[in-house]
Amino acid sequence: MNEPWIIKFGEKEHLEQLLDGKILFHTLSYYRNYEEKENEKGRKDYFEGATEIVCPATTKSEIEAFGLPLEEILAAKNIAYIPKDDKYIYCFSSFTETDIIENKIISDCVLKNTGWEYVLLLKNPNDLVVKLSEVCGEDFRFGKVTYYADDQKDKNGLDEFHKDERFNYQKEFRLSFPVPSEYPPNIEKHDDDSCFVHFGKTEGFICKTSEFQEKISKPFCKQKNM
Repeated sequence: MNEPWIIKFGEKEHLEQLLDGKILFHTLSYYRNYEEKENEKGRKDYFEGATEIVCPATTKSEIEAFGLPLEEILAAKNIAYIPKDDKYIYCFSSFTETDIIENKIISDCVLKNTGWEYVLLLKNPNDLVVKLSEVCGEDFRFGKVTYYADDQKDKNGLDEFHKDERFNYQKEFRLSFPVPSEYPPNIEKHDDDSCFVHFGKTEGFICKTSEFQEKISKPFCKQKNM
């Protein structure tokens, strides 16, 4: 009962699109500038994809290297070093089978933080990961996000798999690959901040979020959609 499952909240049309083998990735810079929404805690993260966060008590040489005026640095809470090379990411939430079925973590913890009407469950994340890695290439990465505390200073070795602890409720399982200089046939540039990856169909189950906890407790393995 401790097998990892991944879930995704969203519009039904987009979730069905994912099952059909078409997934929309956004860049890290897109999420750095994402507008806060009233019906959720917000997805905007100024430090999204930072490789290092340094507090204002730094040397002048470090300040100059970052390229910001001294007065702005001293007034800042943190300073983030953002990689020049952007990356595409896609995010799920990850829970164990026990958390979802027995602990009812979806209804008790997650649903209050989302306004989406539909939810997608993937019981076999490996199928999705293998198919995407074949399309996205050797630099494709995946894994759970690590959340760090606000009071941690001089946080080194960060990347797109680290986020501020205020996002901990999302329990992210993240997919990532670099923005390519040339787009291969199965990766379609959508706009400056996003692309579609075509990877082939995968098995999953879609239902309304309000019905999820009830349906997940019943046998549904032979159903295409819950």
